[in-house]
Amino acid sequence: MSAIGAKTQYIECNPDAYIAFTDTADFARTSISQLGQLMNCGIPALFYFGDSDANCNWIGGLNVTKSINWKYQKNFNSATLRDFIVNNTAVGQVQSSNGLTFLKMYQSGHEVPFYQPQNAFTMFNRWITNSPM
Repeated sequence: MSAIGAKTQYIECNPDAYIAFTDTADFARTSISQLGQLMNCGIPALFYFGDSDANCNWIGGLNVTKSINWKYQKNFNSATLRDFIVNNTAVGQVQSSNGLTFLKMYQSGHEVPFYQPQNAFTMFNRWITNSPM
C-alpha cells in the first residue's frame, strides 16, 4: 500500500464504519411498492443478475420481480423465461412483459458488465432502445 501512497490498510468492509452506518437506521429499505406505482405509470424497469452472483442471487431476483404489485403482474408472471441471444449464442435467460424485464446473465458474478461486458452492453442497448430482448 505504501507504493501507492496509501496511509491506511485497505479492507473491503470496515466493521466500525458498517456498525456506525447501520446504527443510524440508514440502511437498505424496500422500494418495491413505489416501483409498482411507477410501472403503473408506464415507466419500465430492468432487473439483471449474474448466474453466479453470491450477493444478489438470480433466484431471489426473479422472485422479487414476480412479487411486484402492478397492473401487469399476472402478465409478467405468466411470461416464459427464454434464451437471451447475443451473436447467435444463448448468453442468459430473459423474462419480459409490459415494461418489466428480468435477465439472468450466464457466467457472471455480481458485476455483470465486468464479467460479460459485450453481453451487458447489448442488454443495455436493447433495453434503452426498447428493442426485443
